[in-house]
Amino acid sequence: MKLVFVVSLSQLVLAGVLMYFLPGDAAKKSLLIYVVEFPLWALMTNLEMPKRSVENKEIWSSNFFFSLFLGFGLSIAFFVLSMIALTFFSAISGMDLEVLYRYLFFFLHGGALILALIYHQREISRLHSWGLDYRERMILEAPSPEEDTTTQGMGETLAMLTILNLEPDLTMEDLKKRYHELCRLYHPDRLAAMDESEKMTAEKEFKRIQRAYEIVKSQIEKGKL
Repeated sequence: MKLVFVVSLSQLVLAGVLMYFLPGDAAKKSLLIYVVEFPLWALMTNLEMPKRSVENKEIWSSNFFFSLFLGFGLSIAFFVLSMIALTFFSAISGMDLEVLYRYLFFFLHGGALILALIYHQREISRLHSWGLDYRERMILEAPSPEEDTTTQGMGETLAMLTILNLEPDLTMEDLKKRYHELCRLYHPDRLAAMDESEKMTAEKEFKRIQRAYEIVKSQIEKGKL
């Protein structure tokens, strides 16, 4: 986490220097900022990834580029979304967009960076916890709903955690809290205003959440999580 903090702080400082002290158009400076930040994302991803060996070189490279463009791409996507919101606010308030952008750039860029880092670090955490090939195992080991749920492979357990949007190092309290949150969203009794097709979709999702909860709960009780 210290590395992530140092690289993120370096990105913010660099972005601020380029935006506020470099002459030129703000849009061009924003583009330059992301071009300059790309090597920092690459460096951070390389240092955070599990160790590379001769045997896992190909899959390591695949996961490196996936993690890199997940973080870097999301940082751009979140920034673009914030700019759309800022443009809309400028239009309805009558305030000058260029002035707003200069004053709020640091916060917009920082917010986009933080959100992107959350997803980036979750992916890095999964690679360390479950191995470089965890996504392939999720596909290969994922069972049909009719299969026995008393014995689960690592891939299936990770698939269930993904359904619940939880990390491997969770506690029983974390699991129960997330389960209750999802129940409030998807419980059929709360969707009375929907039509029949939407209700059926909600019921299927509710059953999927229940099954994921039972499997993860069983793994925690067995001490496998």
